[in-house]
Amino acid sequence: MKGYFFSHHSIKFLTIALVMISMFSCKSSSRLINKGIPPQRNKEEVVKALATRNIAFTWFSARADARLESPEESGSGSLNLRIKKDSLVWLMGKKFSIEGFRSVINKDSFFLINRLKKYFNAESNVELTRSFGLELNFDDLQNLLAGNIFLPQDDEITAYSQKGSLCTIDASVGNWKIRYLIDAYSLYLTGVTITDGSQRVIEVNLGNYKKHKKLPLMAYDRHYIFHNSPAEAVTLQLKIEEVEVDVVKSLNFDIPLHYDRLRI
Repeated sequence: MKGYFFSHHSIKFLTIALVMISMFSCKSSSRLINKGIPPQRNKEEVVKALATRNIAFTWFSARADARLESPEESGSGSLNLRIKKDSLVWLMGKKFSIEGFRSVINKDSFFLINRLKKYFNAESNVELTRSFGLELNFDDLQNLLAGNIFLPQDDEITAYSQKGSLCTIDASVGNWKIRYLIDAYSLYLTGVTITDGSQRVIEVNLGNYKKHKKLPLMAYDRHYIFHNSPAEAVTLQLKIEEVEVDVVKSLNFDIPLHYDRLRI
């Protein structure tokens, strides 16, 4: 399966990866200014800086190049994401301009068609979240995919510290333990580590920060490392090429009659 980007395993992984990691696009600058002695930041101003980075939208779309590496397979392709607020999430993956898969998620259900293998998935969101161990409602999902993060409440923050130019917030959000890394000079989010209830760990590294005309500064290069076990890691690299906000997009999705259903 080496080099095959749209295997059933890859699509399953990308589906959950996009849900989990899109919450951690960050507001930052193209060049962090690290001159002189780092300013001392308190917890309140760091939390306030996190709270100002989420965006409001009616339509959100993004296009990115993706590279997946795992012990079982590796490959690359392009991903397109479109969201209509409170209605639908639409995803499409391509390789060499050939569509490999297309997926939609609404308030109740998840659908996916694999063009290359000629099958489709159709599941309730309850079944999907149970399969992946996530507890997300539709509002959470679309906000996370648009790049909005879970903001820890005061009673969810378990620790705060600053060492040099790095501020760290530890929080317990649902069944996730989340560590936010913030640059003391700029108060920009620079990294995140997530540990779930099964002790699986996701590391997030961010770079190539750019200003969008309608959005805060964003990390356009994102590198995610998924530690399923101490001996096994999967990496996903996303290079975002284009972002649009409040531009109406088509959300076409039809399941061919001759496709077989495959259960997730």
